Amino acid sequence: MQTAGVADAFRDGAVVLAIAWPDAMSDAALDVGLAWLDATERRRRDAFVFERDRRLYLAAHALTRALLGACVGAGPEALSFEIDGFGRPHLVASGAGAASRLVFSLSHTRGVVACAAWRDGEVGVDVEGLARARDELALARSFFAASEAQALERLDGAARAERFMATWTLKEAYAKARGLGLNLPFTSFEFPEPEASMPQVRFVEGGVDGDEARWHFWSRRCGAGHRLALACAGAGRPRVREFEWVARASGEHAFSSAA
Repeated sequence: MQTAGVADAFRDGAVVLAIAWPDAMSDAALDVGLAWLDATERRRRDAFVFERDRRLYLAAHALTRALLGACVGAGPEALSFEIDGFGRPHLVASGAGAASRLVFSLSHTRGVVACAAWRDGEVGVDVEGLARARDELALARSFFAASEAQALERLDGAARAERFMATWTLKEAYAKARGLGLNLPFTSFEFPEPEASMPQVRFVEGGVDGDEARWHFWSRRCGAGHRLALACAGAGRPRVREFEWVARASGEHAFSSAA
């Protein structure tokens, strides 16, 4: 397995972002990660009714184990996780090594999975498909800040869908980084320019954090049909190193630098 680039980037303090495209992998290749899953993960995978959902779950959790294992110098199958009260998984660490400082975030949607890891602060990632049918205005009026909903009302068609998903993924990434998920009121913070490559957050009436300057965001297309956002909080804007993960039917898996 080729993981040295990931280990070096993580050790140097970068946010490590890994992407995988499960539809481009054969069943035999994805099965490389099946042996890495623990009993709980296997039960959750097997509970899905449709095979496409089982494949997506497997790809997401195999990618996560491959990435975190590379970061901390352990085999993917050797990692253990625990779930907090908000349903967020954490890597179980022993001692004061790299694993004790690692935070990570996982996201998946039809066709793509993403995982981000960092050792120096909070991190959250979200990826969503642009082609999903939705009523953008109805959702924005319920979940977005008033200014964000108003901005969508001035658009239509593909432009509205793009701005909606740019905003939604940023909000999801921030909520994941906070560890609160949908328990965080999405109306309490806003992104005036969500389609910028490095958008800024603004808390509404003080919001739920109060320190806008410590938060850093990235927003972009992910392939032709997806939108991805990354959020992190720490001392200064970190570097982001992006990798693509591929599993092969031979049993090998590898990360290749995307930049």
